[in-house]
Amino acid sequence: VSIAIVAKYTEKKASSGEAYTGDTYMSVIKALDHASLSVGRRLKVVWVDSSELEYPEGHEVLEAAKAKMASAQGILVPGGFGDRGIEGKIYAANWSRHNNKPFLGICLGMQMAVV
Repeated sequence: VSIAIVAKYTEKKASSGEAYTGDTYMSVIKALDHASLSVGRRLKVVWVDSSELEYPEGHEVLEAAKAKMASAQGILVPGGFGDRGIEGKIYAANWSRHNNKPFLGICLGMQMAVV
């Protein structure tokens, strides 16, 4: 099962360009991993930096981020602190609603879903 995690604490690995979060979202990833295994599936995490969803419509960065969300079977928006990436989390919640994509908001992620 593929889940897009729309998060603000992501950075790119210089060597591969892949998203890296360290242990910031370890508990979320482990919970998803256990849930996936309990139903006989493997977890594939698709990382989306929430600030990439704050670009204007049609911008290539926004379109690439939307393509990542579209490739996943569900979207999870975890918690976070501060202003950076908030508009992107709101965008992800609205996008999932309009595209009939399963959505789970945790803490700040759920708060952004009701904004």
